[in-house]
Amino acid sequence: MRRPQMSRAASRSLPRPVLWLLGLAGIGAVVVMFLVGYNAPNTIPGRSYYTVKAQFDHADNLTAHYQVRIAGRYVGQVLDPRVQDGKAIVDLQLQPDVGPLKSDTTVRVRPRSPIGVRFIELSPGTSGRPLADGDTIPASQTSAATELDTVLNTLDAPRRAQAQTFMQELGAGVLDRGQDINDLIDRSPATLRGVDRVLGAVNDRNGAPERFVAGTESAAGAADPVRETIREGFRLGSDALRPFANGADDIRATLETAPASLTAAREGLRATDPLLAEVRGLSRAALPALRPAPAGLNETSRLLRESRGGLRSLRTTLDTAEAATPPTLKLLETADPVLPSISTGLRTSLPLVDRFGAHGCDLGLFTRTWGSMLTFGVPGGRKDLGLITNLRLLILSSEETVGGWKQKSGLVADNPYPAPCTVTQDARSRK
Repeated sequence: MRRPQMSRAASRSLPRPVLWLLGLAGIGAVVVMFLVGYNAPNTIPGRSYYTVKAQFDHADNLTAHYQVRIAGRYVGQVLDPRVQDGKAIVDLQLQPDVGPLKSDTTVRVRPRSPIGVRFIELSPGTSGRPLADGDTIPASQTSAATELDTVLNTLDAPRRAQAQTFMQELGAGVLDRGQDINDLIDRSPATLRGVDRVLGAVNDRNGAPERFVAGTESAAGAADPVRETIREGFRLGSDALRPFANGADDIRATLETAPASLTAAREGLRATDPLLAEVRGLSRAALPALRPAPAGLNETSRLLRESRGGLRSLRTTLDTAEAATPPTLKLLETADPVLPSISTGLRTSLPLVDRFGAHGCDLGLFTRTWGSMLTFGVPGGRKDLGLITNLRLLILSSEETVGGWKQKSGLVADNPYPAPCTVTQDARSRK
């Protein structure tokens, strides 16, 4: 059985006005997308931004859409670079979380690559008033790095030739020193941080880099005539330091033991503190005695000046003594054999000398009595005629005579061996 065939409805086209409206809507959408895409590098619809202006004395060829970074992090871009009143002005379109910045914020244009691409380094401040949207950072707080092409333009043909020679000699100098260069690179970050601060301070001064390069040229020109001497000096320095390099292990071991040695030395020095205190006390005690020292030294100086004539005379005496020295030595050599006999005789005479020494006053009394006896019987008692009667004979009778005369004479002493200095005058007077 054959199914009845359904009739297909005839298609109908949209009305012309609708088609026009659809076409216009499509064109409008394309235009809007084109405008959004065209303006997308500057702003994205529906997104908010924090925008401040920065003023530069030298903007270093800043163009729109250069990056803005804080501590290396991308935070925005540069827009609308222009010139106003002789100053370069740029808009810094920043992310909303960056603001608000403080009024002491600094801005610096830095190279991003060797081919001239730049970026803005933003250093947020820590004090001052907050910067509102649209405020300006003054030129006193902005700076720009020196362009590489500016540095290269300072090298004219002679300087380029000298730079080439420098690079060749530098290559010869670092040949076979790979390990040393690696050690230098390992230590370079800390060094470069200090160099960055120094170069930043130099670059912040207008014209300082140019003057620095000119001064370097003058220094190089002054060193050129003595470059061989400088090279020889470096060679000698290298030779002098080579033993330290060869003995690096020993030096390292010494340095490792140095703390203990220094501790022991510190303890030893602490033990000397009492001695130092005593020395300090001695110095203070000696100070009163040292105060008269200048006057004493002056007197000594004056004495030496006054003794100059006597010292000249002493030279004559010494010359005479020098002439007399050989005969004296010869005499001593001649007397040397008999010196033992002389010594024996002197030792033998010591008891007699001791005896006479003890009776010194008696000997003196004897000599006075003897002189009186010599003048006895001389008219007038003249002592100068005493030698005429130098012999006297006096007969005395004593208790010891043969006749046994018992009468005691006043001229005879009771003790024939008196003690030293007991007889003061004579036996008659006992005075």
